[in-house]
Amino acid sequence: MKNKANEIKTKICIPKGFFGGNCSGCRYWEEYNRDSSGRAFCSYYDDWYYPSERRGCFARKE
Repeated sequence: MKNKANEIKTKICIPKGFFGGNCSGCRYWEEYNRDSSGRAFCSYYDDWYYPSERRGCFARKE
């Protein structure tokens, strides 16, 4: 039997909006601004990504 005193409840809030696509075609993805590993820069997240690394994005805009 589980000890109920040790359980922790967590609430997750997901913002409304579109969650899909990857970096390709997104206005925040700077295709020609690449780092030494060949990843392109995302100006929304201020980080470097391969398009395949973003398996859905709340910030994606075409």
